[in-house]
Formats: sequence, C-alpha cells, structure tokens
Amino acid sequence: MPKLTRKYKVIIVLGVLFLAAFLIIKYGCSNDIGRNFHYEKADKGEVKKTVFATGVLEIYGAVPVLAKIDGILDKIHVKPEQRVSKGQVLGSFDSRAISEQITRQRMKVQNSELQLLSERRRYEGKQAMFADNLISKKDLELTELDYKRAEHDNKLAVFDYNEIRRKMTETRLVSPINGVVLSVDVIENAVLPAGTQAFVVAPNMTKMLLTVNIDEADIGSIKKGQDVNFTVAAFPDRTFSGKISAVSINPIRQSSGLIAYQSMVTCDNSELLLKPGMTATSTIVVARKDNVLRVPNQAFIVSPHAGFPSSFSSSSERHLWIKQAAITEKLPVRQQPVEVGLAGDLFTEIVGNLEEGEEVLVRVDR
Repeated sequence: MPKLTRKYKVIIVLGVLFLAAFLIIKYGCSNDIGRNFHYEKADKGEVKKTVFATGVLEIYGAVPVLAKIDGILDKIHVKPEQRVSKGQVLGSFDSRAISEQITRQRMKVQNSELQLLSERRRYEGKQAMFADNLISKKDLELTELDYKRAEHDNKLAVFDYNEIRRKMTETRLVSPINGVVLSVDVIENAVLPAGTQAFVVAPNMTKMLLTVNIDEADIGSIKKGQDVNFTVAAFPDRTFSGKISAVSINPIRQSSGLIAYQSMVTCDNSELLLKPGMTATSTIVVARKDNVLRVPNQAFIVSPHAGFPSSFSSSSERHLWIKQAAITEKLPVRQQPVEVGLAGDLFTEIVGNLEEGEEVLVRVDR
C-alpha cells in the first residue's frame, strides 16, 4: 500500500475539521443535541401583583394617658388587661401640697370679697355725698378707683383659686374611654414630669393596627382599601388578613439610608392571638384580575437557543415561543408576539394574539 504524502495528510485533516465545524453549526442549536423542551398551556385564572413589607402590630384605637402636672405618683389603681370605665381613676398624684394651696387661696378669695364689699359700700356712700354736693368730684373718682381695684383683686383671687382646683383634678389620671388597660408604664412613688405616658387604654383587643414600611419604589401602588395578608413568628403556619386603612405621606429614612412610607392596616383579632409589639411580614395585593387568560412569567424569559435568554420587557407587546406540530429549522417552537395586560408575581395576563390551551415554552434543559 503506497504511503500518503504530506500533502494528502494535510487535506484529510482539513476535511475532518471542516466537517466537524459544519456539524456544530448545523446542529449546535437544534433540539437534537440532548435538550428537552418544557411547555405549559395558556389557561384562565387569577393574576395577582403584590408588594412585600414588614411592620409592627399595635392595638387599634389605643389611647395614651399622660401626666398633666409634675409630681409624685402616689397610687396606681389598676393592672394591665383590667377593664375600666370612662372617667375611672387609673392613678393619683400626692395632692397634699395642692390641698394646702387651695386652702390658702380660698382665704385670699374670702378676704378679697370682704374688701370688695367694703369698697363698694364706701363708693355708694360717696356717690350719695356727691349728689348732695358734700364732696368734690375728685374725691368720688378716687373712691371709685379703689372700688374697681378691689373688684379686680377679687376676680384675680377667684381665677387663681379655680386654677388650683383644676390642678387638683389633674392629680388624678382617669381613663378617657371604656376599655382595657393595655399597659401600666409607671411605678408608685415615681416622680413624673408633665407629659409622661403613664397608662395606655384601648377600647378592646379584638382589633389590631399593623403599621408597615413601604419602599419608595412601591408606595405609588399602595391605596386605601387594598387587601393585606401577613404572618407572625408566633404562628408561622397561620395567615392573618386586613385592609389598608391609611397611607402616610411623611417619609421615613431607614437605617439603610433608603426612604420608606408608613401605611396602616386594620385587622381582626377576635381570637386574641395577636399581641402588641409582634413583628409581621405582610403581602399587600396591589392589583388582581380574575378569570383572565394567563401564562407563567418564565415564558417571557426563556429561549430555545441555549445561552441566549430573552429579556423581560415592560412594553405591552412581548414575544412567546409557541409549540408547533411542524418542526422548522430543527426547532419545535415558533416565536409569536402577544399583547399583555397585568404582569403579576407568577403569571402575566394575555390580552391578544394567543388562544387558551396553546402551549408555550417555559423551560429548556438537557
């Protein structure tokens, strides 16, 4: 057998390389290289878009009871979770010093009343004497001035007396509503400055208020009346529900430096499972459509060409890969533009150019 010359060897090697390159180009992107195509049918159902947020639970309608005067809290009359009536005394200050002030001021009022009576009689006598031309007009005017000064002193004494009596009423901290004592925030014999929170009272514990922080990127989609579902660590397998009752416009700068806005959620607590101070992880339903044609979101980011995924565009027209019976260019799918509506968390609404039951590509793997 004759030996191959170097020239023929080079030709054979180049031919093998060319054939390999041709096969890679022809079949490298086809479905014949061990790849599996997975589909899901376009169906009708719910499309829901949500926003996630965390917050803290409080009792709905809770009212703080504040100290109105500086003083020593002499006695606490209630305990946490005790039911109270409107006007019931919750705690009282040491009022002995104020009682002494009232006694002294009452004496000042009595003295001012006697002085006023004396000056009035003196003035009335001077008026009679002036009418008989027994005194000058100047003498009458001086007497009238003394009478008016006594009248002013009496009014001032009465005013001071009423102020001290009002201060006495503020030595008692009373419940502003019928309800339940949520907390007692002070101890007996403590010195309290005016404005100190001493008690918190709520109408009942069957209604809660969840305050959540909404990221500034999501606050535009949060509206009053939206449904909220949330969980707490104490009951991880239980989902509680509520509704957005208010949306704040005041920004809050978080520790991370991001801006958030608070939204208030009212929720039922008739089973008394939720407690004030619990941290809740919530899901706010910002948009929802029922019984609409939909496809899974991953259908918009998958591609039959491995390594070249599509981008999830926000425009109203996007493209899907639809399963077809006749394979063209070694692919069992064809690309088709569709019109979309609501883009939800798991599904996207299809409003045009797709029929229910058509199979769309959702995953490609080997």
